[in-house]
Amino acid sequence: MWRQEKINSLFKRLASSFFAKEKTGSIVTITRIVSSKDLKSSKIFISIFPESREKEIFSLLKGRAGELRRYIGSQIKMKFLPFFEIVIDEEEKARQKIDKILGPVAKG
Repeated sequence: MWRQEKINSLFKRLASSFFAKEKTGSIVTITRIVSSKDLKSSKIFISIFPESREKEIFSLLKGRAGELRRYIGSQIKMKFLPFFEIVIDEEEKARQKIDKILGPVAKG
């Protein structure tokens, strides 16, 4: 389990570096990465701000998944490099909505 966490952390750092080079005009945050136990696939969960451009930016980034895989492969040496799936982090969106609703209540 520790090895997988370390690899996910490395993937997150490299994917962040890759996405930072994309000139989207939006803020793309990698919230988490979940890899399969055999490390043959990884899901990259992202959050995009502003939300009004989410579909456009998501489509752009999803189309670059192959380039992301090549970039990560050029940075690290692994026997098998996973295939990366980029998805919107719906849990993070729900958390943000709850924070927005509870914000005035929490501040008291």
